[in-house]
Amino acid sequence: MNFLRGLKHFGFLINKAVSKSETLLALKDGLFRASAKLRPFKFRRTRYLESWLRFTVEPESTPLPIPLKLYCIWAGTNPMSPNRKRSIQAIREKNKGLEVEMVTPDNLKNYVLPEHPLHPAYEFLSLVHKSDYLRAYLMHYYGGGYCDIKVPKCSWTDIIIAMNNSENIWVQGFQELSSRMCAQIDGQMGKHVRRHFCEIVGTSGFLVRPQTALTREWLSEVERRLSYYQNLLNDNPGNERGDNPGYPVPWTALLGQIFQPLQLKYLDHVKIDNRLLLSFENYK
Repeated sequence: MNFLRGLKHFGFLINKAVSKSETLLALKDGLFRASAKLRPFKFRRTRYLESWLRFTVEPESTPLPIPLKLYCIWAGTNPMSPNRKRSIQAIREKNKGLEVEMVTPDNLKNYVLPEHPLHPAYEFLSLVHKSDYLRAYLMHYYGGGYCDIKVPKCSWTDIIIAMNNSENIWVQGFQELSSRMCAQIDGQMGKHVRRHFCEIVGTSGFLVRPQTALTREWLSEVERRLSYYQNLLNDNPGNERGDNPGYPVPWTALLGQIFQPLQLKYLDHVKIDNRLLLSFENYK
Protein backbone atom coordinates (compact mmCIF):
# COMPACT_ATOMS: atom_id res chain seq x y z
CA MET A 1 0.00 0.00 0.00
CA ASN A 2 2.84 2.40 0.89
CA PHE A 3 4.46 1.60 -2.46
CA LEU A 4 1.23 2.44 -4.31
CA ARG A 5 0.88 5.71 -2.37
CA GLY A 6 4.48 6.58 -3.22
CA LEU A 7 3.91 5.78 -6.89
CA LYS A 8 0.79 7.95 -6.98
CA HIS A 9 2.68 10.84 -5.34
CA PHE A 10 5.53 10.44 -7.81
CA GLY A 11 3.05 10.62 -10.68
CA PHE A 12 1.54 13.77 -9.17
CA LEU A 13 4.98 15.40 -8.98
CA ILE A 14 5.76 14.46 -12.60
CA ASN A 15 2.44 15.90 -13.84
CA LYS A 16 3.06 19.06 -11.83
CA ALA A 17 6.55 19.44 -13.29
CA VAL A 18 5.25 18.90 -16.83
CA SER A 19 2.48 21.44 -16.28
CA LYS A 20 5.00 23.95 -14.94
CA SER A 21 7.30 23.29 -17.87
CA GLU A 22 4.45 23.87 -20.35
CA THR A 23 3.52 27.11 -18.60
CA LEU A 24 7.10 28.37 -18.72
CA LEU A 25 7.36 27.43 -22.42
CA ALA A 26 4.13 29.31 -23.18
CA LEU A 27 5.39 32.38 -21.32
CA LYS A 28 8.76 32.26 -23.07
CA ASP A 29 7.16 31.87 -26.50
CA GLY A 30 4.80 34.74 -25.72
CA LEU A 31 7.80 36.95 -24.99
CA PHE A 32 9.48 35.80 -28.20
CA ARG A 33 6.35 36.68 -30.20
CA ALA A 34 6.11 40.13 -28.64
CA SER A 35 9.82 40.75 -29.20
CA ALA A 36 9.59 39.66 -32.86
CA LYS A 37 6.77 42.13 -33.47
CA LEU A 38 8.84 44.97 -32.05
CA ARG A 39 12.10 43.90 -33.67
CA PRO A 40 11.62 41.51 -36.62
CA PHE A 41 14.65 39.46 -37.55
CA LYS A 42 17.23 41.06 -39.86
CA PHE A 43 19.88 38.84 -41.37
CA ARG A 44 23.42 40.19 -41.08
CA ARG A 45 26.05 38.09 -42.78
CA THR A 46 28.77 39.30 -40.42
CA ARG A 47 27.10 37.42 -37.54
CA TYR A 48 27.75 34.07 -39.22
CA LEU A 49 31.16 34.38 -40.86
CA GLU A 50 32.16 30.91 -39.61
CA SER A 51 28.92 29.33 -40.81
CA TRP A 52 27.73 27.95 -44.14
CA LEU A 53 25.14 30.76 -44.04
CA ARG A 54 27.79 33.32 -45.01
CA PHE A 55 27.74 32.34 -48.69
CA THR A 56 25.83 34.36 -51.25
CA VAL A 57 23.77 32.65 -53.95
CA GLU A 58 22.09 34.57 -56.72
CA PRO A 59 18.44 33.64 -57.42
CA GLU A 60 17.02 33.01 -60.85
CA SER A 61 16.74 36.29 -62.78
CA THR A 62 13.04 35.60 -63.35
CA PRO A 63 11.12 33.85 -60.55
CA LEU A 64 9.72 30.54 -61.75
CA PRO A 65 6.03 29.70 -61.29
CA ILE A 66 4.90 27.26 -58.63
CA PRO A 67 3.29 24.20 -60.24
CA LEU A 68 -0.12 22.99 -59.14
CA LYS A 69 1.43 19.89 -57.59
CA LEU A 70 1.57 18.54 -54.08
CA TYR A 71 4.23 16.00 -53.12
CA CYS A 72 4.07 13.40 -50.38
CA ILE A 73 6.93 10.99 -49.69
CA TRP A 74 6.96 7.39 -48.49
CA ALA A 75 10.65 6.57 -48.63
CA GLY A 76 10.54 2.88 -47.67
CA THR A 77 8.89 -0.38 -48.62
CA ASN A 78 7.42 -0.79 -45.13
CA PRO A 79 3.61 -0.96 -45.07
CA MET A 80 1.54 2.12 -44.28
CA SER A 81 -0.74 2.15 -41.29
CA PRO A 82 -4.51 2.56 -41.77
CA ASN A 83 -4.20 6.12 -40.41
CA ARG A 84 -1.57 6.99 -43.01
CA LYS A 85 -3.74 5.58 -45.79
CA ARG A 86 -6.69 7.63 -44.58
CA SER A 87 -4.49 10.73 -44.49
CA ILE A 88 -3.43 10.19 -48.12
CA GLN A 89 -7.05 9.86 -49.13
CA ALA A 90 -7.91 13.08 -47.26
CA ILE A 91 -5.00 14.92 -48.92
CA ARG A 92 -6.27 13.90 -52.36
CA GLU A 93 -9.92 14.72 -51.57
CA LYS A 94 -9.11 18.19 -50.19
CA ASN A 95 -6.82 19.07 -53.12
CA LYS A 96 -8.74 18.02 -56.22
CA GLY A 97 -7.30 21.00 -58.10
CA LEU A 98 -3.75 19.74 -57.59
CA GLU A 99 -1.76 16.80 -58.86
CA VAL A 100 -1.04 14.91 -55.67
CA GLU A 101 2.10 12.85 -56.26
CA MET A 102 3.20 10.12 -53.85
CA VAL A 103 6.95 9.60 -54.24
CA THR A 104 7.99 6.04 -53.34
CA PRO A 105 10.95 3.76 -54.10
CA ASP A 106 8.94 2.38 -57.04
CA ASN A 107 8.68 5.71 -58.88
CA LEU A 108 11.60 7.70 -57.44
CA LYS A 109 13.57 7.35 -60.69
CA ASN A 110 10.91 9.47 -62.42
CA TYR A 111 11.92 12.50 -60.32
CA VAL A 112 15.71 12.14 -60.31
CA LEU A 113 17.39 14.23 -62.99
CA PRO A 114 20.22 12.72 -65.07
CA GLU A 115 22.32 15.84 -64.51
CA HIS A 116 21.82 15.61 -60.75
CA PRO A 117 21.63 12.02 -59.46
CA LEU A 118 20.90 11.42 -55.81
CA HIS A 119 23.86 11.62 -53.47
CA PRO A 120 25.55 8.20 -53.11
CA ALA A 121 24.93 8.29 -49.35
CA TYR A 122 21.17 8.31 -49.94
CA GLU A 123 20.78 4.52 -49.90
CA PHE A 124 22.31 4.34 -46.40
CA LEU A 125 20.05 6.96 -44.79
CA SER A 126 17.21 6.18 -42.42
CA LEU A 127 13.76 6.43 -44.00
CA VAL A 128 13.15 9.67 -42.11
CA HIS A 129 16.33 11.23 -43.49
CA LYS A 130 15.62 9.94 -46.99
CA SER A 131 12.38 11.89 -46.83
CA ASP A 132 14.20 14.99 -45.53
CA TYR A 133 16.65 14.84 -48.43
CA LEU A 134 13.99 14.20 -51.06
CA ARG A 135 11.86 17.16 -50.02
CA ALA A 136 14.87 19.46 -50.51
CA TYR A 137 15.56 17.85 -53.91
CA LEU A 138 11.93 18.01 -55.07
CA MET A 139 11.31 21.53 -53.83
CA HIS A 140 14.45 22.86 -55.52
CA TYR A 141 14.00 21.27 -58.93
CA TYR A 142 10.20 21.08 -59.14
CA GLY A 143 8.61 23.22 -56.45
CA GLY A 144 4.95 23.15 -55.49
CA GLY A 145 3.61 21.84 -52.21
CA TYR A 146 5.13 19.37 -49.80
CA CYS A 147 2.91 17.68 -47.23
CA ASP A 148 3.72 15.10 -44.58
CA ILE A 149 1.21 12.27 -44.62
CA LYS A 150 -1.11 14.17 -42.31
CA VAL A 151 -4.57 15.62 -42.94
CA PRO A 152 -4.56 19.25 -44.22
CA LYS A 153 -7.11 21.72 -42.88
CA CYS A 154 -8.21 22.93 -46.33
CA SER A 155 -7.46 22.86 -50.04
CA TRP A 156 -4.11 24.34 -51.02
CA THR A 157 -5.07 24.99 -54.65
CA ASP A 158 -6.20 28.61 -54.35
CA ILE A 159 -3.29 29.38 -52.03
CA ILE A 160 -0.78 28.27 -54.68
CA ILE A 161 -2.59 30.28 -57.35
CA ALA A 162 -2.45 33.40 -55.17
CA MET A 163 1.20 32.75 -54.34
CA ASN A 164 1.99 32.70 -58.06
CA ASN A 165 0.73 36.27 -58.24
CA SER A 166 3.34 37.33 -55.68
CA GLU A 167 6.73 36.55 -57.19
CA ASN A 168 8.53 37.81 -54.09
CA ILE A 169 7.20 34.88 -52.02
CA TRP A 170 9.46 31.83 -52.16
CA VAL A 171 8.16 29.85 -49.16
CA GLN A 172 4.71 29.87 -47.60
CA GLY A 173 3.43 27.73 -44.74
CA PHE A 174 1.91 27.60 -41.28
CA GLN A 175 3.71 29.35 -38.45
CA GLU A 176 6.14 27.15 -36.54
CA LEU A 177 4.25 25.95 -33.48
CA SER A 178 6.74 26.82 -30.73
CA SER A 179 10.39 27.44 -30.01
CA ARG A 180 10.59 23.87 -28.74
CA MET A 181 9.77 22.61 -32.23
CA CYS A 182 12.89 24.26 -33.64
CA ALA A 183 15.94 22.20 -34.50
CA GLN A 184 18.81 22.08 -32.03
CA ILE A 185 21.39 24.37 -33.60
CA ASP A 186 24.58 25.53 -31.91
CA GLY A 187 25.72 29.10 -31.66
CA GLN A 188 24.20 32.41 -32.60
CA MET A 189 21.93 31.08 -35.33
CA GLY A 190 20.34 28.49 -33.01
CA LYS A 191 19.51 31.26 -30.57
CA HIS A 192 18.03 33.37 -33.35
CA VAL A 193 15.93 30.53 -34.78
CA ARG A 194 14.39 29.85 -31.36
CA ARG A 195 13.79 33.52 -30.59
CA HIS A 196 12.20 34.15 -33.99
CA PHE A 197 10.33 30.84 -34.38
CA CYS A 198 7.08 32.72 -35.02
CA GLU A 199 8.55 34.28 -38.18
CA ILE A 200 9.30 30.96 -39.91
CA VAL A 201 7.11 28.15 -41.24
CA GLY A 202 6.86 24.60 -39.95
CA THR A 203 8.67 21.76 -41.68
CA SER A 204 5.70 19.40 -42.06
CA GLY A 205 3.91 21.15 -44.91
CA PHE A 206 4.63 24.17 -47.09
CA LEU A 207 4.60 25.69 -50.57
CA VAL A 208 7.89 26.44 -52.32
CA ARG A 209 8.90 28.32 -55.45
CA PRO A 210 11.48 26.21 -57.34
CA GLN A 211 15.10 27.12 -58.05
CA THR A 212 15.48 30.14 -55.81
CA ALA A 213 18.62 31.02 -53.87
CA LEU A 214 16.95 29.50 -50.80
CA THR A 215 16.23 26.12 -52.39
CA ARG A 216 19.66 26.00 -54.02
CA GLU A 217 21.40 26.57 -50.68
CA TRP A 218 19.03 24.12 -48.98
CA LEU A 219 19.86 21.23 -51.30
CA SER A 220 23.55 22.13 -51.47
CA GLU A 221 23.93 22.09 -47.68
CA VAL A 222 22.04 18.80 -47.33
CA GLU A 223 24.39 17.19 -49.84
CA ARG A 224 27.47 18.73 -48.25
CA ARG A 225 26.47 17.10 -44.96
CA LEU A 226 25.83 13.78 -46.68
CA SER A 227 29.38 13.87 -48.04
CA TYR A 228 30.63 14.44 -44.49
CA TYR A 229 28.63 11.50 -43.11
CA GLN A 230 29.14 9.16 -46.05
CA ASN A 231 31.90 6.93 -44.70
CA LEU A 232 30.15 6.60 -41.36
CA LEU A 233 26.89 5.77 -43.11
CA ASN A 234 28.57 3.04 -45.14
CA ASP A 235 29.43 1.28 -41.87
CA ASN A 236 26.22 2.14 -40.01
CA PRO A 237 23.24 2.51 -42.38
CA GLY A 238 19.99 3.71 -40.88
CA ASN A 239 16.83 1.84 -40.04
CA GLU A 240 13.36 3.37 -40.36
CA ARG A 241 13.87 6.18 -37.83
CA GLY A 242 17.66 6.25 -37.59
CA ASP A 243 17.65 5.16 -33.95
CA ASN A 244 19.83 2.10 -34.46
CA PRO A 245 23.24 1.99 -32.69
CA GLY A 246 26.02 3.72 -34.59
CA TYR A 247 23.80 5.64 -37.01
CA PRO A 248 25.66 8.96 -37.36
CA VAL A 249 23.12 11.52 -38.62
CA PRO A 250 21.32 13.55 -35.91
CA TRP A 251 17.53 13.73 -36.15
CA THR A 252 17.22 17.31 -37.46
CA ALA A 253 20.57 17.53 -39.30
CA LEU A 254 19.12 17.28 -42.83
CA LEU A 255 15.96 19.35 -42.42
CA GLY A 256 15.36 21.72 -39.50
CA GLN A 257 19.01 22.62 -38.98
CA ILE A 258 19.15 23.80 -42.60
CA PHE A 259 15.66 24.87 -43.66
CA GLN A 260 14.93 26.95 -40.56
CA PRO A 261 18.10 29.12 -40.66
CA LEU A 262 17.65 29.61 -44.40
CA GLN A 263 14.17 30.99 -43.79
CA LEU A 264 15.64 33.62 -41.48
CA LYS A 265 18.32 34.39 -44.05
CA TYR A 266 15.66 34.96 -46.72
CA LEU A 267 12.90 36.14 -44.42
CA ASP A 268 11.68 38.79 -46.88
CA HIS A 269 10.63 35.89 -49.13
CA VAL A 270 8.81 33.84 -46.45
CA LYS A 271 5.09 34.17 -45.73
CA ILE A 272 3.14 32.74 -42.81
CA ASP A 273 -0.24 31.28 -43.78
CA ASN A 274 -1.97 29.22 -41.11
CA ARG A 275 -4.50 27.86 -43.59
CA LEU A 276 -1.70 25.41 -44.47
CA LEU A 277 -1.72 23.91 -40.97
CA LEU A 278 -1.94 20.12 -40.81
CA SER A 279 -3.63 17.91 -38.23
CA PHE A 280 -1.13 16.32 -35.86
CA GLU A 281 -3.67 13.99 -34.23
CA ASN A 282 -3.82 10.23 -34.85
CA TYR A 283 -1.69 10.29 -37.98
CA LYS A 284 0.68 7.39 -37.28
